[in-house]
Amino acid sequence: MLDFLLGHSIWAFRSGELAFARGWPLWLLFALAGAGLAAIVVTLLRRSELNILQRGVIGLLQFAFLALALLLLWRPVLNVERIRDRENVVAVVVDDSGSMNAPHGQQGSWREQAVRALQDSGALEQIGASSELRLFAFDDRAQSLESLDALPGGAGATRIGDALTTVTQMAASVPMAAVVLVSDGAENGGSLDEAQLARLSATGIPVHAIGVGPEQSDNDVELEQLQAPDSAVAGEMLRAVVSIRHQRQRGTRVRVYDGEKLVAAQEVPLPGKAGLTTVGIEFPAGEEGVRDLRVALDAVKDEASALNNERRAIIDVDGRPRSVLYIEGEPRWEYKFMRRAADGDRSLRVVSAMRATPNRFYRQGVKSGDELKEGLPESEAELDAFDAVILGSIEAAAFSREQHEWLKDYVDRRGGSLLMLAGRDGMGDGGWGRVPVQALLPARLPGGPQPSYGSLSTRARLTTYGEESPIGRLDADPVKNQKLWSELPSLTDFQNIGPLRPGAVVLLEAQSAQRADPLLVWQRYGRGSTWLLATASSWRWQMRLPLEDQRHEQFWRQLLHALAAPAPSRLSLQAERSVYEDEGTLQLEAQVLDETFRPVPGAVVNVTAAADSGDIAPVTVEPSGRDDGRYRLRVQAAVPGMYRVQMTAKVGDRALGEAETHLRRVDGVREQFGLYQHRPMLERIARETGGRYWALGDLAGLPGGDPLLTRRHGRAADSRPVEHAAGAAAAGAAEALGMDAASALEAAVKPGMTARRIACIAMGLLGAASARAATQVLVVAGLGGETQYEERFTQWSQTMAGAAITATGNKDTVVRLAGEAATREAITRELARITRELAAGDQFMLMLVGHGSFDGNEYRLNLPGPDITGSELLALLEKMPAGVPQLIVNGTSSSGAVAEKWTRANRVIITATRSGGERNATRFAGYWAEAMTQDAADRDKDGAVTAQEAYDYATRKVADAFKADAALLTEHAKLTGSEPGRFVVARLGAAALFASDPELIALRRQQGGIESRLAGLKPLKTDLPREEYYNRIEPVLVELAKLGEKVDARLAALGVKSGGGNAVR
Repeated sequence: MLDFLLGHSIWAFRSGELAFARGWPLWLLFALAGAGLAAIVVTLLRRSELNILQRGVIGLLQFAFLALALLLLWRPVLNVERIRDRENVVAVVVDDSGSMNAPHGQQGSWREQAVRALQDSGALEQIGASSELRLFAFDDRAQSLESLDALPGGAGATRIGDALTTVTQMAASVPMAAVVLVSDGAENGGSLDEAQLARLSATGIPVHAIGVGPEQSDNDVELEQLQAPDSAVAGEMLRAVVSIRHQRQRGTRVRVYDGEKLVAAQEVPLPGKAGLTTVGIEFPAGEEGVRDLRVALDAVKDEASALNNERRAIIDVDGRPRSVLYIEGEPRWEYKFMRRAADGDRSLRVVSAMRATPNRFYRQGVKSGDELKEGLPESEAELDAFDAVILGSIEAAAFSREQHEWLKDYVDRRGGSLLMLAGRDGMGDGGWGRVPVQALLPARLPGGPQPSYGSLSTRARLTTYGEESPIGRLDADPVKNQKLWSELPSLTDFQNIGPLRPGAVVLLEAQSAQRADPLLVWQRYGRGSTWLLATASSWRWQMRLPLEDQRHEQFWRQLLHALAAPAPSRLSLQAERSVYEDEGTLQLEAQVLDETFRPVPGAVVNVTAAADSGDIAPVTVEPSGRDDGRYRLRVQAAVPGMYRVQMTAKVGDRALGEAETHLRRVDGVREQFGLYQHRPMLERIARETGGRYWALGDLAGLPGGDPLLTRRHGRAADSRPVEHAAGAAAAGAAEALGMDAASALEAAVKPGMTARRIACIAMGLLGAASARAATQVLVVAGLGGETQYEERFTQWSQTMAGAAITATGNKDTVVRLAGEAATREAITRELARITRELAAGDQFMLMLVGHGSFDGNEYRLNLPGPDITGSELLALLEKMPAGVPQLIVNGTSSSGAVAEKWTRANRVIITATRSGGERNATRFAGYWAEAMTQDAADRDKDGAVTAQEAYDYATRKVADAFKADAALLTEHAKLTGSEPGRFVVARLGAAALFASDPELIALRRQQGGIESRLAGLKPLKTDLPREEYYNRIEPVLVELAKLGEKVDARLAALGVKSGGGNAVR
């Protein structure tokens, strides 16, 4: 219908440029329109019999007809470019992977449905009429076809990026005009990352995507993701996190198998609507060995596919007892009952030294009489032999200066855990706030004259983090777990640990009648972690409860495992994942440390890999090249099955040790998941390459020259009259309602106007508000916790705010909160103010820098004072006007936890990580700030950096940085939402000046008017005599040249080289 009304295809209007064939000046058009509007107003004011509403309606209609008549008098034409007939190649690439070939009822597979649609619509014939048509099919590799009937029907993985690369490489030898991709978009081969998209875009060949299949599965539950530890200690309880994609089901059941043995099962309630539900399920690690896990969902009635209901995982269970050193300064009940709790766990070895007299320690749990002979470790090696260290009520002065340095290095270099317990001589009262180890602790210990330890009746209460931590899990059921904690006897002592550091995580609070204080706190430091337990009366949980009650024992065993289990071995093997699906190459990273846990760069490393069938797999070993003792391993797993990978290392004739891990390769898995159309992926491919997305039912719009435009080869100019397209203004009415009159006027005098912009002008003249649209920006930098992070976050946020001011041209709409000013109250206040000031046509950008955390349920941004949660931020964002586009850039660790929860229409979410589980300090925010100042980020070289361009730049730089460090990529940025290119986050060089300098803004508008007149004259070249045509066009060119000189002069005055006035564009 729109094509009929407009006289040309919608695609022609979107891609074409509108000009006026008459040589009349545009100022005359606006002058006549203004005079007509004045006459209409005067006439209506004299009609006293009409009320205000009637006058307004009549006036609008009269002016609409006047504006339309004036536009037609100026003879509007549409300048488009089309493919030259038979001078170009168009490639049609059909997805022939397993998901496309899976049967789907009576209609057949999606591949069959796509082929029928292409043939029945006549699309291929019409494309072939104007271009040379070449056909391709792909699954994990691309191949050429003679016809669609020759599709082989593949079953491999979907590697869209590799297929498009293969096809576009032909552009070096043939004039490739466009690629038409027919697919469900279920890329699962890792071939379509940001760098690959950038390379495809750089070819200049548009990829037009045709989406196949429904956008939502029908009556299916899918185990979309399984997260399980890859190693464990014998006897501990483990937890797997399962993400279930579902439709309208009300519930399902999760079962965990070790081989064929059922080890756990759990009912999972579902909300009865489409979405993703994530739950945790606990199961025992069992004895030493390998746990070959299979996690499965019960099939629902009439389920579309049960093949996506299970996932696999491999866990190496270490039978070696973890060693814990406990040093106590005096006999205490806490000492006795903690040791008794650990004695019941054979996977723990607690070696204790309790000071009985000033010069003698009473030792328990030692292997021989020489172990801890003097009570305290006599060498760094003796200390490094333990996986965790506990310090009780013993003063810091009992240790030598050298021993204090050992303790610091033990956490930072060795990767051990250090726990301090409350006591008369413990923590701050023992002088521990004045020794080297204090910098590692999660709190700044007080050291004043008043004792921080004393009697106080409190009850232990789980925090949100504690509920998700294995330490606080007395029962798998969350409700029962809370009840068990609430029934524990009260504690009778408490020690003030001082203010928390930014990276601290509180697992338990001490709830008194007056307030709640941190009770159990920890944080990471270097390779290890530090812990504070602000009580020494947990023994009451045993003495005040029946003998058979095991809550005290369970708490201490879980705490000791949490302390000791993460300690690294001297030789380690770490795989990217424990199960490789439809991949023949298993990738691992090995690290070799010496007896002091320092890297060994020159070690001789031998690795063997054997399948459970007995086949030996080839292994390649490459050093990282950075002298960090790290090596990259690649195992060529030819057949599916379990693989045991063993490593030995030595320096000269000295053996350093050995390591072992297990991996599994499975085939025929990937294509069973994601059985729906991934439309956002297809739309992004099209958007990044300059193409367009079609649904399978809309193929009637595909044929012809307009949609298949290219930026490289064989284009022909074509000017098409649009006098009969009076409906063009109506076609853009909805969008134009959000565009103000000033913006419409500015658009009118810019060169290269599209029909959509002209429609906006018409609506702007019909009464849009005259206020210029604004972009509100809020930049927040949270606490760094350490000097290096504080400096980084300050610098990054300053760069972001400065670039935003340049981009918006208004420093009053850009606010930066950093350091002590970045409080939860300040963020709430600023977002509330911005919400009040936002109007139709405005944009909003929020950029977050700092440390984030995720406890499995709630995201938090670390701030001075109370942290702000993801739920609180979302509630503030939801209060903003629905029509205002929002760009949220969360550059913090664990930021991926909010990506799905915050997604809404008209909102683009960019996170530094793809999940809440990526907790390491991120680099993304730094490269995002860099993108806002670097020409390299401006991919199309238009002087403006869009959110899409900044995201692509930052993502690429993060990957390059990890590659340069020879480290596994531990942060994966994520973008959700549509049209990130509409947000301009930075303007560079001269473009920045044109957004902020009033004189250049005026010159740009003048140039737009001149170039519009020039565009209107060009179509007359064939109608006018040569001399008359050049007589008309020469004064306009001279006027444009003189204006360019003014631009050059202004830019020179501002210290910028213009390049002949071209910077105006």
